Amino acid sequence: MNDQFFKDAVLFTTIFVGSSVGGWAQMMWEGKPIPTAQKVGGVLLSGLAGTIVALLLWGHMADNRALLVGVSLLSGIGGASTLDWVAGVIKKKFGRGPE
Repeated sequence: MNDQFFKDAVLFTTIFVGSSVGGWAQMMWEGKPIPTAQKVGGVLLSGLAGTIVALLLWGHMADNRALLVGVSLLSGIGGASTLDWVAGVIKKKFGRGPE
């Protein structure tokens, strides 16, 4: 394994963790209670959304890593917003949310 592989692995790990934390913070922003399953799902979804965006943009932005990280972190925050929206739709449709 070369040194560049580990640098890239650290970059993608940082993007996953940063997106997860950003998504979690966005979910906590409203201050209302959130079920544990929805918290875990939101954190994982946000991390995966940020990592997937980073992988998709890697070919175009591999040289500009700061922009790649920024776009990926913002997509992680958007992933949590999407999960909140889906949970709201489920709650309206079926009368209760995920527990």
